[in-house]
Amino acid sequence: MNNAASEAEQGAQGRRGMAVDPVARAAVKALMASPRDYDTAVANYRFDCPENFNFAFDVIDDIAQNRDKTAVLAVSGDGEHVAEYSYGDLSARSSRFANMLSGLGLEKGDYAVLVAGRVIGWYDAIFGCMKRGVISLPGTTQLTAKDIAYRVNATRARAVIVTPDHCAKVDQIRAECPSLEVFIVLGPEQAGWSSAEVLAAAAAPKWPPRTTRAQGATR
Repeated sequence: MNNAASEAEQGAQGRRGMAVDPVARAAVKALMASPRDYDTAVANYRFDCPENFNFAFDVIDDIAQNRDKTAVLAVSGDGEHVAEYSYGDLSARSSRFANMLSGLGLEKGDYAVLVAGRVIGWYDAIFGCMKRGVISLPGTTQLTAKDIAYRVNATRARAVIVTPDHCAKVDQIRAECPSLEVFIVLGPEQAGWSSAEVLAAAAAPKWPPRTTRAQGATR
């Protein structure tokens, strides 16, 4: 086996020495045995997408219920603090977030612009939106106020979800974005914003399972 294949299979084993899943092993071998040129890869690519799929339910919740394990290790910028979150944690946190969104009046098919750095709240928002059926629009933290306004108006987003360092950008363009109704900050309470830190903590940690069409909206 060449070095690339060996490294790929080692990656499939994971860093903790877990046994290689047979499906993962077969996928790695098929990948390494396939032609390496771009045109052939494009021509032979096939994606079998299930009719009903929702990552938050079918991956996060499924792993949480059947084989819970560590999902995220959050390390502070100075390296002094490490927090560990399991799939069970992500499942409960995203359900709380979904219930919060529902309580704030957001419905299936609504759009929400999301601007947040590498914080656990980003996962809460992404998976919580999936469960509620809200279509999240993640953006880089380098977005300016003008960039955020463009995304909001282009999609007629009803909500914006940001970390505290981006609230001022949104406050600058509120008057320019008539569709915006819900302003959520992934942090403590502040004037003019709904605090996910407060509201999600008070929400129920369960969300009823739903089937979801592959194109994205919860049924």
